[in-house]
Amino acid sequence: MIKKVLRKIKRILIDGKSPAQMELENLKSRGLRIGEHVDIFTDYPFDSLYPGLISVGNYVTISSNVKILAHDASMGYLNGGATKIGIVDIGDHVFIGHGSTILCNVRIGDHAVIGAGSVVTTDVPPHTVFAGNPARFIKTTEAFQAQHRHCMDTHPNICRPWRELVQLQAEEWEEIRSQLKDTYGYIVRPK
Repeated sequence: MIKKVLRKIKRILIDGKSPAQMELENLKSRGLRIGEHVDIFTDYPFDSLYPGLISVGNYVTISSNVKILAHDASMGYLNGGATKIGIVDIGDHVFIGHGSTILCNVRIGDHAVIGAGSVVTTDVPPHTVFAGNPARFIKTTEAFQAQHRHCMDTHPNICRPWRELVQLQAEEWEEIRSQLKDTYGYIVRPK
């Protein structure tokens, strides 16, 4: 066990890559397709058995604890070992919320939003918001944007890059908490 941990640490120090980065490269070499400017905030979101059936477009965000599966082995208990497989195709400019699961044989269209905790079992058309278990249509992304633009005018806006939030000290968090005491707000990019 200790030798295994030391080997991983050695690989990180020599290659400069985490085990998750090495696994991603391995999956790409086995057919996983990933576009440009894809933000992945979880270590192992992709089906490691069937990576060649998964494609991810450009400008996609995959939040923490997301799983993208290209197979379903649950039927094996009923069908004498058969496993269902299917392509998972995620379009451009897609956001997949925290804790979501994308099941096999699903296409997610461009500019779609998948809400946190969703289980996506069917295709998601472009420019739509889907959420729930199973995920279902909530609204168009146009209506979603309009709703939040209106709320941004009436709720606190914290003007700083969201990536800086991990560096905030307790006093700075207290200031933000005071702004959000009775409501919610938005992190917005400084202009």
